[in-house]
Amino acid sequence: MSERTITIIGREDTEDRALLGTVRDWMYAQEKVSIRKLKSALSGFTSNMGEILDGLPDEVAGYKLESIDVSLEISAKGNVSLMAIGGEAGGTGGLILHLKKKPSMEK
Repeated sequence: MSERTITIIGREDTEDRALLGTVRDWMYAQEKVSIRKLKSALSGFTSNMGEILDGLPDEVAGYKLESIDVSLEISAKGNVSLMAIGGEAGGTGGLILHLKKKPSMEK
């Protein structure tokens, strides 16, 4: 039985972006990635994000933290990265995780 795959159109992975410059940042590829690899990458990413978010306060300056949107980019090889949009031109994300805080049992 062959391994199940999913086709991903994403940015090509590069080892050294500085060497290839910004042209390489816009190169996309289409690859078949194993479901097992993508599942493992997403599981690892969400586990790490859980550790990061664990220490956030429930309230900031009188505002309640209700939800956080996390944008992910998935490369053509199935690598998962946090997408941060800043001053540089960026691509579009592959997934957006909408995390909503569970209501606390305290009243």
